[in-house]
Parts: sequence; C-alpha cells; structure tokens
Amino acid sequence: MHSITVLDGGLGTTLEDILGDEVAQSPLWSTQAVINYPTKIVDAHLSFLDAGARIIETATYQASIPNLVQAGLNEDEAREAILSAVRLASQATLQFERPLSRHASIALSLGPFGATLRPTQEFLGFYPPPYGPWGYQENGTNAQAFDSSKDELAATDALAKFHLDRLLHISGHSDVWNNINYLAFETVLLPREVLAIRKAIGLLKHHLTSSQRTFSQSWWISFVFPEVSKDACNTTSSKIDQLVTAALHPHPPHDVDSPIPNGIGINCTSILHLLPLAKGLARSVHDLKLTSAQKHIRDCDCDSKDQDLYLVLYPNGGVYDTENQCWSPQAPDADLTWAGMFKDALSEITSDENPWKKIIVGGCCRTNPSYIKALCNQLMDLESQ
Repeated sequence: MHSITVLDGGLGTTLEDILGDEVAQSPLWSTQAVINYPTKIVDAHLSFLDAGARIIETATYQASIPNLVQAGLNEDEAREAILSAVRLASQATLQFERPLSRHASIALSLGPFGATLRPTQEFLGFYPPPYGPWGYQENGTNAQAFDSSKDELAATDALAKFHLDRLLHISGHSDVWNNINYLAFETVLLPREVLAIRKAIGLLKHHLTSSQRTFSQSWWISFVFPEVSKDACNTTSSKIDQLVTAALHPHPPHDVDSPIPNGIGINCTSILHLLPLAKGLARSVHDLKLTSAQKHIRDCDCDSKDQDLYLVLYPNGGVYDTENQCWSPQAPDADLTWAGMFKDALSEITSDENPWKKIIVGGCCRTNPSYIKALCNQLMDLESQ
C-alpha cells in the first residue's frame, strides 16, 4: 500500500461560503480574506487540520505583487499580504500541533499566470504577450500556441520570470520561507508554463546557492483538465503526454538548469474523470522512461527519478455552471459520495503497477472540511482492506 498523505480542501471556495461575495467577487480571491479577515483564514486552516488534513495550502493562489497592486494595494502592502498568508498558515499549524504534538506541513499555493488575468485563463490558456500569442477575445479568434519556436521560448522565459519573481520575494524572507514545506504549482494547463516553472525553480536554486542558502522544499506541478469526456484516458492522452514530457523530460528545450519536480498530479478537475486521468499520468511517465532509455539520453537516470516521484490528486467537489457563472447546487450527502468515489479510484490506482513513491490526496474547489473528513474515513477503510 502506498503512503498516503492528506491535503486540505478548497480554501478559496470554503472562504466564499463563509464570507460571500467579498471573496467570491474579488480579483484576489482567498488573499482578500488575508487582508480583511486574517482570523477567518486561521480558522479555515484549523478546520481542515481538525478534519484530518496534514498539509494545508496558503491563501496565495492568485497572489502576485503586480496583481495585488492592480487590485488597489500599494507595493509594500502587496508584499506584506503575500507574506502574511504564509504566516497565518504557520500560526494555524502551531495551534494545531502544540496540544498533542501533532505535525502539519505548509504548501505554498502558486496558481498559473492565467489565474491573475481577468477573465481568468487557467482553464482556457489564452495569454497576452509576452506570455502567449494574444489575450482572450470574447468575440474573436483565440490561440494558445505560437507558430514560431522562437516566440514560444520567449513566452516561456516571460512566464519563468513571473513565477521566479513570486518565489524571490518570499524566499527573501527566511523566517517565512523556512516554514514552507512544499511548493504547489497548481491548475497548470499549458506545457509552456510547466517548462517555465521548471526554469524558475532552477534560477531560484542558483540564486539561493549564490547566497550560501539551500533549497529544501519539495515541489509539485499539478495539471488541470477542464474538458474531458468519460473516455478521458483516450481523449486527452496527447495532452497528458505533452504535460508529462514538459514536467519530467531531463533535457527541456532551453539552456538553463531545469530541475524535475518531486511530484506531478491533477487538481481542479471533476472527480468523475480522476481515475482515467491518473492512469494516463502513470502510463505517460512509464512511456517517457522507456523512450528515454531507448534513446540513451545523457544523465537521464530515469529509474532513480521514478522512485522519488509522487502523485498529487485533489479534484473538485462540485460542478461549475459556466453559462450562469456559478456552482451547481450540491446534494446533502455530496461529501460522502465524493469521498467514496475517491476511495474507489485510489483502490485501483494503488493496486496497479505505477511509478509513484507516495500519494498526496485532498480536494480543490467546493471541497470543504466535511469532504476532507469523509475522505479520511474512507482512507481508513482502504488501509484496513
């Protein structure tokens, strides 16, 4: 049986339920609560920990200094808001750990560049220059990819700078940075952005090394699959292969150090498609390993990398009504149904031959603490089988 660690649920949508439109309609989403309702943030973190989560994510998914400034903060306030989000998570873990000597970890939530746009583009991937061909046009032609590989590389560099700037700000404050256990790059749609994240981590490591510091955080890249059918493993196999190759290929198409993430996964995707997508990831990792071995790619060392690779799964708990731009109503026992489906998927995932060292599981949008508690109960049943 794989080692399974429980992540929290959807912090942003949980805060929406508590605070309403002040969070739901804010361009800062959960970071808005960091500024206006810090005690609510701590309470939300604690509710997930009490439900059984042992990793909590910070309220920083959409937070970048330019994004916060655009929303009305000055630069100093923007910088402090991001640091405060991590400090509030640290406060929650300390409150949770002290009475019973329990341990909880913190994951820095880092959404894609598209999460900072209006309308958000994490599910469509239409990025404006220099990050993509052009911005989203409601009544025009939209495109994700460039015709020129030179333009593609330039956009990758721009995205790498976006991610690096966030990391440099937080890592510049050791008291905050050292409390972070994981870096969670999540809801990533574009292979270009996967490559950019790897480049940003390589540049961050170089920066820290030059300052006589070390990079000790584990990090994952989690993919989103907004449009899949019931035959998800077949209909999205090409997309899965592109993302896995971007994440794990030992020699990506740029000339800087690009570390391979410790984990890959799926988030913000319907639980209905979780099993075939997770199987697709395992297949793609296996195929990449074989291809690398056959081509004798220099320094691949694929076997050791596979042994260290973990899987992260945190699907949505609800269905978003895109036409009315709201979440569809949920049944009273939706949390139990979701957790049961998750258990069934995990039972099959862990019984198959796969490359995962361990598995991290939790929830994304519309999964509140009751979902995490139900999931923990199902995991106990799974372990007893």
